Amino acid sequence: MNPILDKALQQALSGDQSALAGFGLERHTLGGPGIPGGGTEWDERLTLTGDGMLTLASNRSIADISSEPIGLYRKQDKAETVRRAIQLVREAALTELPPLRVEPADTRIRINVACGGVVERVTLGLTDPMALEPARPLLQELDRLAQSVRADPLRSLRIELDMPDSVPAAKVRLKVMVIFQNTGTEGYWLTHPGALRREHRWEQCTLFYGRKPEIVRGFTPPPIELQASALEPVREEGLDLLWIPRGEEVEQRFTCIMEPPVPGLYLARAVYSSYLGDDQVAGRPRLRGCAFSNQVELEVT
Repeated sequence: MNPILDKALQQALSGDQSALAGFGLERHTLGGPGIPGGGTEWDERLTLTGDGMLTLASNRSIADISSEPIGLYRKQDKAETVRRAIQLVREAALTELPPLRVEPADTRIRINVACGGVVERVTLGLTDPMALEPARPLLQELDRLAQSVRADPLRSLRIELDMPDSVPAAKVRLKVMVIFQNTGTEGYWLTHPGALRREHRWEQCTLFYGRKPEIVRGFTPPPIELQASALEPVREEGLDLLWIPRGEEVEQRFTCIMEPPVPGLYLARAVYSSYLGDDQVAGRPRLRGCAFSNQVELEVT
């Protein structure tokens, strides 16, 4: 570790307010290909500052988990949280970790630490878990902090799918509903589902479905063969944006064409994705990213 940075971290640990005022710790997790205009498909930033302000910004579930919300979260944490984080940074000796091979589309973690006028940046790949062993206590603490701040959403997006639980094994047009939920304390704009530029996979409102694999003990089930059906708004309203009020949910009704090939039990979920554009529209916040709905079981007869 840079000796100037280490000295400043020691001063911050002792309670020096000048050192704490400049302290910042960031975990930036990225993955997947780049998006036109900047950014990546998976982008999550967790930051902790010397005054105890904890912030998480997430544009997509790192594991594409159903029903996991995305958005911006913020809370005021305790001074002890800051002291513990500083101590773990010093013990992790990030700059002494062995070189790690990271491909452009790999999931990787960037740890940025700033204090005393010095910034230290380290990129960690996840392909060799044993190489990260010295940093594991710090990474586990950052996981804990990320989990804790999710209880304090500023602007969040979770989507819920409501659709028929039975369809025939034929080409059929269905009516479905997607509910856009914001449990945060601030409202925001979304790109209206009817205004998405659907020529790119990062701009879509789509129903994905596939036959549920049979679980046989001792055998790994094959991956689900997914089919996709565009969700088209029932009414063409000509709107660019959809306002999601604080602490509320907004229902949107769609039609889609499904064509399940054979009878059986299927799984389905909706995906809303909008990455293009700016984070503000005329001074009001706009949420960008990708959210996955709950998973629905569907009987095909």
